Amino acid sequence: MGDPYCYKGTDILKNKFGIKDNQLLQKAEVDYSCNAIHELTLSPLAGDYDFAHLCRLHRHIFQDIYEWAGEVRTVNIAKTNLFCLSEYIDSYANDVFKKITLNNYFINLNYKEKVESLANIFADINALHPFREGNGRTTKLYFDQLAQKAGYKIKFSLVDKDELILADVLAYQLKYDLSIEILNKIVIPLES
Repeated sequence: MGDPYCYKGTDILKNKFGIKDNQLLQKAEVDYSCNAIHELTLSPLAGDYDFAHLCRLHRHIFQDIYEWAGEVRTVNIAKTNLFCLSEYIDSYANDVFKKITLNNYFINLNYKEKVESLANIFADINALHPFREGNGRTTKLYFDQLAQKAGYKIKFSLVDKDELILADVLAYQLKYDLSIEILNKIVIPLES
């Protein structure tokens, strides 16, 4: 059985434009998602930084492209590793986002504790990978805005994409050193 998110017999995601060429779809996706991310950077969504908040961010970023924007995926997906099985996404998400609340959104932690906690939660949300597409962009925006709530900015532009992917793969194996090293470079206190 094929992927219900893709056009039959292809690996091209069904989209609102009816584009059936991966390169053209990727270009449209980048154009629309970059504009939406810019809007959300200027005017962040209000919310509790819970799983519903992450879903609303995804919906806003991809609503012009995919009918299923903001919806939890119903298929299993993998890149280097298999991500959370679709039937466990909601329960795993409850556990992950509870950590954020219990840590008071990282507000009262010192810098070292913030970075270590962010690395752990970032790895958890990457392993969760709740959407069929667009998880990385959504997660980066979510974490940048969550960090701002705690008095910091995360400058993902300062890290190489391949290095970040390697850090995600290692964190999936509970090896957080590279994630912590990267975050130490890109987590910057906001101006007072």
